[in-house]
Amino acid sequence: MAESEKEDSDDQEEILEALEEDLVGISNDAEVVKDCVEVIKFYKNKYGLSIAALWRRILLAESTESDKVLTLVQIMDDVLLEETNDSFKTKLSPEAFILAKDLLPKLEPKTRRHVIRIFGIWELLGLFSAPQQAKFIAKVLEEVEAESEDEGESGEPGPPNADGKRAAPQDAPQPKKPKTEKEEVRRILNCDQKKPLDLLELSEVEDLTAAMVRKSFRKLSLIVHPDKNRDKTVTKADLEKAFALLQEARVGAEKIVEERAKTGRKTITQVSDVAEEDRCKFPGCQHAAMPKCSNNCCALLIKHCQTLKGRKNCFFHPPPVKR
Repeated sequence: MAESEKEDSDDQEEILEALEEDLVGISNDAEVVKDCVEVIKFYKNKYGLSIAALWRRILLAESTESDKVLTLVQIMDDVLLEETNDSFKTKLSPEAFILAKDLLPKLEPKTRRHVIRIFGIWELLGLFSAPQQAKFIAKVLEEVEAESEDEGESGEPGPPNADGKRAAPQDAPQPKKPKTEKEEVRRILNCDQKKPLDLLELSEVEDLTAAMVRKSFRKLSLIVHPDKNRDKTVTKADLEKAFALLQEARVGAEKIVEERAKTGRKTITQVSDVAEEDRCKFPGCQHAAMPKCSNNCCALLIKHCQTLKGRKNCFFHPPPVKR
């Protein structure tokens, strides 16, 4: 074996061992989850098959507590929502399908419903492209929707209606009339960045939770993701900016959830300005710097780290693409 190949093999083993330790011991801490997402995004193109197999193995392990299952699925959900290359989806697809068949039946009902709905989004993103996979996911989704209407925040269905079906709780967010893709992009671009709840259409929700933020983020991501928007009259630049603002809004909304929980004040709806010393080092960027970035750039616009003058090698941001 050539020396370079041996070094690469050693690097892969070390990286996967560290990632396994992080995933096995995962918690709901937002920063820990974000770090795991960034590591997977960084190495997925080089070690995608191994990462996908590792993720599936941890989820199926008997030692994995049920309360960690949803977090582990959401980590991969975050990776996929920002995925612009089908290569990793192809590698992840068979592993995710194994989970759909072998893991879902073992989960308690509430977690099962959350997971299969995420899998339904993945099907829309093209993960389950094989006909038998898409058919299976559609079948399970139908079963889930038959078991319970969309639950709302409490997780408990409401009393039966006249037709015998259970309604969502009264405090559940009410669906809004869907906008066109162009209208949604325009709305996001015109939103006040200090009011992330407005951007995520959650400003009227008092008992806000991180789960509700994630759900709204996923829904809007499918509309404004540069690879998923079908309205050719919307420019790629506008899509990329809208998607970056959506990502920032999610981070801000999760901070609001934390602040409301700490203070008990449900009236908090805005995030404070980022102090200059805590901002991304890319000239003119107002986003918060990512602590793990070697160049102190933001997590939202990767090109800032890639193109920063005099940049250092960064563990969390891939090196600049040579064209």
